[in-house]
Amino acid sequence: MKRTNYFSCFVLLMVTIFFNGCQNEDKILPAKETVKAPIIFGNKNLDHNSGGRSEAILAGEIYAFAGDNVYQINPNTRQAILYGTGWSGTEASTIINDNLFGVQGGHLWKCNLNTGVCADLGAAWGGTSFMVNDDRGFLYAIQGGRIWKVNSNNGSWVQLGIGDWSGSTSMNFHNFNGAYGNNFGYIHISQSGLVWRVGIDDGNWEFLAGAPMYPVVIGAHCCLHYANNAYGISGANLVLNSNAHPIAPAINVTGQTSWSGASDITFSKTSNVPVNSISYLWIIKNAQLFQLRYQNSDLCTTLGTVSGLTNPYQLVSVHGR
Repeated sequence: MKRTNYFSCFVLLMVTIFFNGCQNEDKILPAKETVKAPIIFGNKNLDHNSGGRSEAILAGEIYAFAGDNVYQINPNTRQAILYGTGWSGTEASTIINDNLFGVQGGHLWKCNLNTGVCADLGAAWGGTSFMVNDDRGFLYAIQGGRIWKVNSNNGSWVQLGIGDWSGSTSMNFHNFNGAYGNNFGYIHISQSGLVWRVGIDDGNWEFLAGAPMYPVVIGAHCCLHYANNAYGISGANLVLNSNAHPIAPAINVTGQTSWSGASDITFSKTSNVPVNSISYLWIIKNAQLFQLRYQNSDLCTTLGTVSGLTNPYQLVSVHGR
């Protein structure tokens, strides 16, 4: 009878466990499945004569998710135009060059806002908390406590840097007029009361001194001639950071009622030419979407609420989040 070498088996088992544990952590991909894509109606399928999409009329538009639908918001009339269905539970979204990217049903979708064509860029994206994009067409998402850099053309991804980003409360991309040179900007992330700057090529991060934490925050590439601003909700106040390299201490934006309970914020502008542009801030609070006119570095005026929209929960702008 052949003797079993239990000691050799034990050593082999421990070596296997060790090497498996040393492998780089990766996204867990499910088996292939057939899923129903969400729907975007697209510019070609809307009647422009009855409030449909038109760049000339709706310069400065944003999009809002509410229930199962996504709506285009007319900045001139503050009316919501139904623009797509099947988006229930969308976890994160951004827009690049008229393409809406959104995580819904665990999949990353790319939908052209003009043609209405949607493509599935991959599964295993459930639990994504934030998504932003840079100036080069890459997406950045926090999922599973990691930052993932995603090719917006085909959905391929790599892990960006190391570290656990679980519990982050905000994420935005910043590169004011190429100020960061060859690195093409940074991601700013709020976590545990601190703001961190993460390189989009190497994933290296550093703490930004004097940068308070906000529940939500956006990075504006240009609002009128104040081109380096980031807005956020801090307690009851709408606050503004300027010159975000590093982020300066926040100042209160006056002329507002209490924004306590606000759940999302974004911005839009009517032109890329600052002297011709009107800039807006959009804030979800108490199941309503408010439109504000950006006037200068310490004043915004509340214009009103958006009609035709029930319980919005997420906003996305053509200018990024």
